[in-house]
Amino acid sequence: MQYTPKSASEIAAMKLKPEGNYAFEIATAEDTVSKSSGKDMIKVILNVYDAEGRIFQVTDYLVPGTNYGDRKVFEFATSVGLAGKYASGAMTAEDVLGKSGWCKIKIGKAQRKKDGSGEFPPRNEVAWYLDKAPANSAAPVRREVPEHVATNTPPPGASVDDSEAPF
Repeated sequence: MQYTPKSASEIAAMKLKPEGNYAFEIATAEDTVSKSSGKDMIKVILNVYDAEGRIFQVTDYLVPGTNYGDRKVFEFATSVGLAGKYASGAMTAEDVLGKSGWCKIKIGKAQRKKDGSGEFPPRNEVAWYLDKAPANSAAPVRREVPEHVATNTPPPGASVDDSEAPF
């Protein structure tokens, strides 16, 4: 058998979704502290819907305190319907969990590991958050976004009574 060998980065790139606008829903959210800056942040894992309705996950970090970070937190809050919460100056993981919106996904470059032992392969990343569903997009866009995702409401059959939540 003969073939052209590929690097781990090339193989990883084959699994990536194309850059474009996608609907998302917050699958998990965690209040934590940035290892690099020491600033409070919210780590979110997005369930992102591709053009066929399949879900892929993207991790993002909402870290205010820099021009880029402040802009990203503002765009995120606007996208998920939390502009009022943003204006209050405080947001928690609990506030964002289950919220939904639209984002622009990009393909991030492979990055060399700090210890020099190789590199992290390219991955899908959030380029920015959109304040509304895009009108037209050349990239795949989830056309049939579940109603609860499109309107930031609980999914059908979900209880909105959290009085018995274990936390």
